[in-house]
Amino acid sequence: MNTNKFSALAVAVFATGVSFAGIFDDVVFRAATNKADPTAYKANEPITLAFTLANAPKEVYSGDYSISWVRKGDDGKEEKGLIPLDGKMPMTLTTKLDRPGNVLVTAYVVDKTGAHVKRDKPAPNACSWEGGAKEVEFIGGALVEPEKLDQAHPEPEDFDAFWARQKARLAAVPMIVERVEVKPGKICRNWKVKIACAGPRPVTGYLSIPKNAKPKSLKAVCQFHGYGTGIQQAPEDGWEGVISFSVNAHGYDFDQDKAYYDNFLDGIHPPSTSYGFSTWQNEYPEGCYFNGMALRLLRAYDFVRTLPEWDGKTLEARGGSQGGLQSMWAAGLVDGLTKAYPVVPWCCDLGPDAVKDRMAPGWRIHWTKGISYYDPVNFAKRAKCFVAIERAGLGDTCCLPSSIAILYNKLAADRRSIVWVQGSKHGYVPPMPNQSVELPSGKTVAAFRGENVFVGSQLPTDPAK
Repeated sequence: MNTNKFSALAVAVFATGVSFAGIFDDVVFRAATNKADPTAYKANEPITLAFTLANAPKEVYSGDYSISWVRKGDDGKEEKGLIPLDGKMPMTLTTKLDRPGNVLVTAYVVDKTGAHVKRDKPAPNACSWEGGAKEVEFIGGALVEPEKLDQAHPEPEDFDAFWARQKARLAAVPMIVERVEVKPGKICRNWKVKIACAGPRPVTGYLSIPKNAKPKSLKAVCQFHGYGTGIQQAPEDGWEGVISFSVNAHGYDFDQDKAYYDNFLDGIHPPSTSYGFSTWQNEYPEGCYFNGMALRLLRAYDFVRTLPEWDGKTLEARGGSQGGLQSMWAAGLVDGLTKAYPVVPWCCDLGPDAVKDRMAPGWRIHWTKGISYYDPVNFAKRAKCFVAIERAGLGDTCCLPSSIAILYNKLAADRRSIVWVQGSKHGYVPPMPNQSVELPSGKTVAAFRGENVFVGSQLPTDPAK
């Protein structure tokens, strides 16, 4: 498209109040820090973030658009700026942080009126539920001396005694199992399972075991789910060589009618709040909604240990967000767990609103004495297994990087790894290549996924230059 013609068309479009955004449909808005590891800055060290608009046609740089950015940080300060997309102005910003913590930059492509440009289709790699899928946006940043960050509140003095009591409650309930086979997959046989448990409800979930598995031949993995009340469906299949138990967070029955689920979901939380968020329920640890969820997690592992196909050695936990929270409970509570794989673990360092100038997550449970018994940071200290945090987003405003850094700090140095992904939000991972780094145990910082990483001078060339 001829640039002059495009500019004339843009003026006409803006005059009608309609944003012509088709040229941005395939654009990937990326950024990378001047350091290869965006979590390795020192206090007061300049942090430069360089933006790129991959796959952008030259019309993007006509001067009709700009990058509007806002910088926030754990110093309580806010900065704003506008970078014209004219092919001349460097697409960078430089900031710093004078203390350990997080710098968060949110940037959008805007038109001449300041309105966010909207795509005509979802962004590449867009998550269906993540907001802003059609906006041309970047959210990411850097961490400054994250190894010095510590939790907002000390753990409860009776933390271990409390969990010993919960395990005793569970042991007092006989493990009665109902197991009904459902449609098999190509690899696995599948069952819906119900198991008696302490607390308000039983364990429910779907079990998958590879066909013709021999006794004591397979590792076992419990999978945990993100926050929500969607109705769990039977799996299409399981994994080759793995016992997989997909554990329901709530313990409801499967294959019920709509009225059952409506009544159930209405009854698991007080009016005007979501489950797990009730301050008065969370005042005492036994009253927390998470109490029953944790008991069901422990009983799920009791169950998989009884399966004759289990090898008797390898026991793992996997899950993202709320499932990452549960994976950390398993790491700290389940005897014999061999590895945990939390992804963007939720509720780390509950209570950041009590820490001067630290940013608070956009969606969080407020700290109470009771809820602190479920903070994954306190379980990290007790994890005897290897914990691999498979993704931590530097643009995650639900589970802020500072909070996950604190979790990482509490893990044993020789039994931990973490992958930090630039521009990754809670449910969104930018297409490769992106600036990602893995901090493995006992090693220096290494590039994650090798050739697919771009950092610093390796940034893609802007098409306008």
